Amino acid sequence: MRRALLSAGWALLALAAGCDDDPIAPLDLGIDAAPDADPDAAPDARPDAIPGPIEDAAPDARPVDAASDATPDAAPDAIADATSDGAPDTGDPGDAGPDGAPDALPPDMPWAPAVHRVFMTAEAFTADFGGLAGADAACAAAAAAAGLDGVWMAILSDADTGARDRLTITGPIETTAGARVAEGADDLWDGAIRSPIAVDATGRPPGGRPDVWTGTDADGSPDARANSFCSGWGRLDRPLGGVEIGRGDLVDARWIAFYRDGASAYACSSAARLYCIDGQSPLSASARRRRP
Repeated sequence: MRRALLSAGWALLALAAGCDDDPIAPLDLGIDAAPDADPDAAPDARPDAIPGPIEDAAPDARPVDAASDATPDAAPDAIADATSDGAPDTGDPGDAGPDGAPDALPPDMPWAPAVHRVFMTAEAFTADFGGLAGADAACAAAAAAAGLDGVWMAILSDADTGARDRLTITGPIETTAGARVAEGADDLWDGAIRSPIAVDATGRPPGGRPDVWTGTDADGSPDARANSFCSGWGRLDRPLGGVEIGRGDLVDARWIAFYRDGASAYACSSAARLYCIDGQSPLSASARRRRP
């Protein structure tokens, strides 16, 4: 067979050699040659290379809607929150500080201490110290001189306002030397205290008589007996009656109401100290300083 094919080929070549004008026609030797590449045939060039159509496999692996459907409905809101302020919304901003952290203390009393401090002034004054505002200023000055921070007010009443009502007490009370005086407001005004308030702002006993201006009964209210309050703690020439005092060396009711049920004989021109307590509202102190 092979020999016959070769002989036929030579014969044709010899015949073609005699025809210069005719191109040599392709020989059909019975063998299929590779067809010319057809650009349109490219999609069908490898139909069986991968089981199943290639164009069908890719969409099944990642559907067109996968990106939009894969995220839960809540995700867009979370992303919006995170990109708008740097972090997801953690709650009502009214319950948090500027950095998102909850306030450490109730928002209406951010100045309240864990433990109130108390002392008696080292200096003794006559009763014309300028009313409740003047007494508060004297306490603030004594505390500042000792390097104590906070807002300080005097444990003092006048005819209109009792010490219990004007002071804010939110926790235990200790002297500047660390002695526990009371566990809270109720304990302070129940007629006795746990330790005497016998130290000054530095935590040391001031020496001398521990008489203290108070104008206050044991329950924290203004003295109900005949009491001049020295004309609002502003005058010394009151002809009638004296004013209630306390004693810093005592722990019964006399710590604040030395004369108790009797009328005071302590004259406004006498000298006495002040009890001072911290942890008070800055607004209350400033308002009292503006009081005429």
